[in-house]
Amino acid sequence: NYAAVFESGRVGIGTTAPDRALEINHATGQNLRLTYNDSDGSAANYVDLHTSSDGNLILNPSGGAILPASDDTISLGSSTYRFADLYLGGTTLHIGEDGNEGLINYDLTGEYLSLGTTNSAGLLTLTDTGRVGVGTNNPSATFEVAGTVAFSGAGDVEISNNLNFSHDTASYIRSIAPLYIEAGESFGASDLILRSRGSGDVVAGSDLVPYADATYS
Repeated sequence: NYAAVFESGRVGIGTTAPDRALEINHATGQNLRLTYNDSDGSAANYVDLHTSSDGNLILNPSGGAILPASDDTISLGSSTYRFADLYLGGTTLHIGEDGNEGLINYDLTGEYLSLGTTNSAGLLTLTDTGRVGVGTNNPSATFEVAGTVAFSGAGDVEISNNLNFSHDTASYIRSIAPLYIEAGESFGASDLILRSRGSGDVVAGSDLVPYADATYS
């Protein structure tokens, strides 16, 4: 029986042929215990480091947590050394590989969560005030899109209040096919009103042709 072996400048515990400067061997992988204030072997606070039969590292802290020495100081992995394509650095979770990854970030100054990619950071933003921004990290409404919105599938878009266009020069409603603007339900009588909010006119850029048997006054 032996407690430690010193071989060619190496120390072996539980082995007569250490392969590293210090090697600790155990038949069931229960290699090392780090204890807190234990002088008689009755430690209640400890961390066990085990080696599994297939070579994995198992950490078993009695307190149930793995903590950094101080708050907000340690990254998990790096851009070149990742945990299954993941690494956490600063306030950003990187998913993928360096140069080709998805990003989940929380901005402590602006107080918003953003999702993006390497080439398009901040594609989607969720603010702490309950707003969602696409293409902007400072949405001015509950939902704001900075760019073009396309609806490519079949289905309706419902708006329960006003539809406002804020472009200060001109805004357009376009359709590559016939465009219908209707008011009310088929069983009711609701007026369709076209008007200028200010002193401008309602201008028709083409001929107005009655639809079906409709008459106009």
